[in-house]
Formats: sequence, C-alpha cells, structure tokens
Amino acid sequence: EVVLEVDETDVPEIALGDSALVELDAFPNLEFRGTVTEIGNSAIRPPSEAASTGQTPTIDFEVIVTLEDPPAELRPDLSATADVVTDVRIQQLSIPIIALTIRDEDRAALARADSANEDTPEGPTGPLSRGRTEEPVEGVFVFRDGTAHFTPVEVGIAGQEYFEVISGLSEGDVVVSGPYQIVRTLSDGDPVTVEEDEDGSALADSN
Repeated sequence: EVVLEVDETDVPEIALGDSALVELDAFPNLEFRGTVTEIGNSAIRPPSEAASTGQTPTIDFEVIVTLEDPPAELRPDLSATADVVTDVRIQQLSIPIIALTIRDEDRAALARADSANEDTPEGPTGPLSRGRTEEPVEGVFVFRDGTAHFTPVEVGIAGQEYFEVISGLSEGDVVVSGPYQIVRTLSDGDPVTVEEDEDGSALADSN
C-alpha cells in the first residue's frame, strides 16, 4: 500500500477504484500501477492544531493506493509520489497547458472585433465606461495568416501537459505555444512562425 497526503481541493475529485501511477524513490525510472482503495473522512492534521503552532494551516486527507504488482524488495516507509487518474477523455480536442493564457474581457472583445474587420463598437466592447471592471477571460492565440489572434476557450480536465478543450476551437486550429513570459505578453496581431512538433503536428511559436 501507498499512503498519500492529498490536498483538500483535490480530494473531492478522487473516488474509490480510481487508477493511479506510483513512483517510488527507491526504484527510479519505474512506475507502478495501483488502485485507490481508501479515502480518509477527516483531515490528517486538524486546522486547529496547525493554527496553534503559528503555521498557515494546510488541510490534507489520507488516500491509500494498493499496488497491483508490488516489487518483492518493497519496504515500509519508502518515499512515494502518485498521479491519480480521476477522469479520461478519448479523441478529444486538447491544448498544451503552456498555451492557455488570460486576457481582460473587454480587450478580448476588441481583439475579436478587429479580427473580424469590424469597427470597434461603442458600449460593452468599446472603451471601458466609468465604474466598469475588466473581467479575465481564458483563451489561446490561434495562428492565422502569419499572426496571432486571441480566441476565448472553455477547458475541462487537465493532464500533466494538456487541457481538454470543451469549446472555442475546432479540429485543425493551430495554437501559439511558447515560454510563459512570451505568451503572457503576446498581443492580437503579433507575428508568429510555425514549427513542426516532435510528433509531426504543427505548433505556432511566438517570435
């Protein structure tokens, strides 16, 4: 068995029977399959106990994973980490995590209007009126005609490297990916170049 400490924000997503991939420090470069067989009903360390020590309370719950084929050399108290698979999507559009960025709602609307060659309208998508606040919008930059165009997207579950795309993109769209600092400062209409990814797919990189 592997005993995990899972943060309170993640434990509601875990269910008995979920599969897990476990890595043991004592067995580098190996992964072991397992199944979630127990989920704690109470925190490992109560918030009041953490607060009494002056520390910022972290609420973790105990989750036990039973290995399917444990090595004979397995010993108690070995350090381990695990990825619990809470959901699976097959043949679903996805984007690299590093491609997802955030822009202000009004600026995103202006970008959409510009990309459609429309005049900037007055009102909600025009300059901000007094008292209005800009709401953040998640999206990606789509490569079209050599430039980047911001496109809002709705994402679903996340893997280690990719987000599921629920809406906003179509199959064949090429998204801009690159270092976080570059994507964060990218603007609508900025020039980008296309490079071929290792698997042969097209991936646009910001200049």
